[in-house]
Amino acid sequence: MAVVWCGHNAIPGPFHGHSGTTFVVPLPPVAGGPKWAKVLVRHGGPDFDRRYFRSDKELLSFLQGRIARIPRIVEPPGCDILQSYVPGDTLDFRLGPGRSPSDGQIVQLGDFFRELISVEPKEIETAGIRRVCTASRLPRNDDSADFLDRLVWFTEHQVFRGIGRNYASLFAELGIRATVFDVLRGLTGRLSRRPPALLHGDLHKKNVIVDRHGKIWVIDWELAMIGDPLYDAVTLVHLMRLAPPECHRFMRVWRCAAEHARPWSSHGWEKDLPVLLAYKRVQSVFTDVIRTANFLGGRTELVRSQLSRAAEEIHRVLRVARGPLRLAGIAVPSVEAVAAAYRNWFLDRQLGARLLGVA
Repeated sequence: MAVVWCGHNAIPGPFHGHSGTTFVVPLPPVAGGPKWAKVLVRHGGPDFDRRYFRSDKELLSFLQGRIARIPRIVEPPGCDILQSYVPGDTLDFRLGPGRSPSDGQIVQLGDFFRELISVEPKEIETAGIRRVCTASRLPRNDDSADFLDRLVWFTEHQVFRGIGRNYASLFAELGIRATVFDVLRGLTGRLSRRPPALLHGDLHKKNVIVDRHGKIWVIDWELAMIGDPLYDAVTLVHLMRLAPPECHRFMRVWRCAAEHARPWSSHGWEKDLPVLLAYKRVQSVFTDVIRTANFLGGRTELVRSQLSRAAEEIHRVLRVARGPLRLAGIAVPSVEAVAAAYRNWFLDRQLGARLLGVA
């Protein structure tokens, strides 16, 4: 698709992410309409998260007017449906390393959650928004334990045993074993029941845009799904790395928003938050170990500074997940041990490629 209405110098981006590269294209001038649209070109990488909806653009079309600060859907002449590009800075860029959202930003996130949880899942079904998963794969109504069980199953079978087959030696050297999934399954039965809600599914700082007026916008809806409303809040707490005081502050706002949107949506949240956090932390272990291996494995030789930074980050991810890992009898390796595991995996991979004549 070629869409060019102005000089390339005026086009921001491209923006590189885990799922692909996003290009921004100018739109024909329309009064009150967006000036830019974005196009995602996928790079065909593995899916570390369960996909629920077939098209995020279909979902966003349905959500227009229901949730305020989300990308608009536009249909320029001769083009497929596009999402508008929201100009501004990511929350990650605005805050910088190690800083949490401000009180004003947390209040705005609360408004977003109130609108999000107010969307009735039955309305989405009635509107014919297409799903990827079959009805038999959907969690039972208001059964938060069943919802989490299915996520644990996906991470074990699709990520660890599926995608992770090519990284088995790396996982073994890091001491990561399938026993951690037994621990997670043992925790899921403790969850309280909450009515299912629409979830964004990937609320991290790079998916929140702050415009020039200080208003926040939530982008990248590819991982949206229907499920336990608390899961979205915990995903934000985990991915934004909120410290306990900031977590408590955010969860107070989220609870008020959730109950205002639909009574009982925050039922048992204090008891269940550690359980969902345990899952998110373990999920990040498998995702980040594999992504880091792909990053290092795509190079012809290891650069010491890159290996050092990668080892420190994976050590941090393992340390964050040390609770469920410890329950599964898994010790967190040192930074040096993590670096050695990646070095050995890289050298084995390079040797295998030479033996096959592909390097």
